[in-house]
Amino acid sequence: MQLRSVVLYHRDGTRRHELMFQPGRLNVVTGVSDTGKSAVLEIVDYCMGSGSHGVYKGPELETIGWYGLRLIVGGQSVFIARRRPPEGQKTAEQAMLVIGADGAPAAGDIYAMTNIDTVTAEVGRLVGISENLQEPPDGSTREPVTAELRHAIPYVLQPQRLIADPKYLFDGQENNFKEQHIRDTLPYFLGAVDKDALSQRRELRKRRVELRAARAVLADVEQATAAVTARAAVLLRDARANELVEEDVDVDAVDVREVLRVAIDRPPSAVAVTLTGEAEQISDLHDRKSELGDVIRELRQQRRALVHRSRLAADFATEAGEHRARLLTLDLLPDAEGVDRTCPLCGSEHEHDAPAVDELRHELERVRAQTATSVAVEPQLQAAIDELDARIQEQAGRLDEADRELRILTARNDLARRARGRLEQQAYLRGRIAGFLEEHPAVDAGERTRLQSAADLAEARVKALEDALSADATRRRTENALSYVGADMTEMAQQLRLSYSAHGVQLDPVALTVVARDRNGPVLRCV
Repeated sequence: MQLRSVVLYHRDGTRRHELMFQPGRLNVVTGVSDTGKSAVLEIVDYCMGSGSHGVYKGPELETIGWYGLRLIVGGQSVFIARRRPPEGQKTAEQAMLVIGADGAPAAGDIYAMTNIDTVTAEVGRLVGISENLQEPPDGSTREPVTAELRHAIPYVLQPQRLIADPKYLFDGQENNFKEQHIRDTLPYFLGAVDKDALSQRRELRKRRVELRAARAVLADVEQATAAVTARAAVLLRDARANELVEEDVDVDAVDVREVLRVAIDRPPSAVAVTLTGEAEQISDLHDRKSELGDVIRELRQQRRALVHRSRLAADFATEAGEHRARLLTLDLLPDAEGVDRTCPLCGSEHEHDAPAVDELRHELERVRAQTATSVAVEPQLQAAIDELDARIQEQAGRLDEADRELRILTARNDLARRARGRLEQQAYLRGRIAGFLEEHPAVDAGERTRLQSAADLAEARVKALEDALSADATRRRTENALSYVGADMTEMAQQLRLSYSAHGVQLDPVALTVVARDRNGPVLRCV
């Protein structure tokens, strides 16, 4: 893009003034001070979309209503105009764009057909600024930046104050925000960023979605395969436990599904599972044991009663004997014959015994008779107890015999039941295996290979795009482009015989300054 002329339109809408330039040549504008020479760059900057009106406010420019630029863009004529802000305002959005115009429009033909953002976007497209997005490095908190026509202005416009500034190289660099924008967009304007980078980023997002989808499908297949394998292992373990699969089968050398399929067709074991009349015999034995238990309990209860009675009789005989022995020992009751009836106190004789003596003698006789009876009954009680012991022993023997028969029959019955249960368990397990094989058909190895290949291809595409869009790749291409820029700068610096130009001059894309070299190495400065 080259500037052909700057056009000033009077606010009365009838007059205009055009300052012509020679494209492709060095144009020098001369004149006395305060005649608006510096305003030329400010007018160009304003028409290129500046956010504020910074044009010199001299008396010569107070009558201007519109600013215009005639440009040559890609070999065709382009005219853009922007309205001067009304008094009290810092900017104006009204703008005009004519592509392919032959000369500047007349003053009466200037009107607001669009806004300045649309104009700069269209001019940027004509210049070759494609749709782009400059993303900051990973981990940065900065927002992505879209390189636009406005971002190219610092590289082409050098205000008078900046030419002699030893600290800053580009216009707006003193503003940290603009300085960072220069750093972010410099690789794009150097051509280090592919023009298709934005479409590549979109392609990368698309490919990442495809990669995630391919990985998800593959993961689902692998997870389902793992689940099926785990379930098959459980069925195989149960089949071995139920004798449907031989213990020595090497499942690692054969297909587990084939082993399970063989287990379904395995014939049942030759085990007799017929239950004869043993169940009725077992029931009869339980009844017999219950009856014998009742008999034994009854006999033991009778024995306890006899033992208690025998113990009471023995205790009574012992107590009565001791009592009679005490009376006899004291000789208080002599025999009735030859009894001395003389009163031991008064010496008189009595014809009859006293009533108390008769009662004692009678009681003594009664005790003697009861004692004799108790002694006579004790052998009979012991004989009855011995008889009960014998009967209890006999019934206990019968109970033990019935218990032995019951245990034998129960063991045989349990064996038969277990055998029948084993067959039922095998039949149930065959059903489970058949359902498993029908529900989970064999996984097609080719299908899994295809899914893996699709995931690998998607991953390779993503990696290729990531490599192409990586910060390292952009940095390498920027350094390469700056090496050519540095060669041109060195040649120009040497032609102008600038200091430190003998050993090479380069542009530092980080410090945004010129780096020259001497014999000792780089010197960071603006030359």
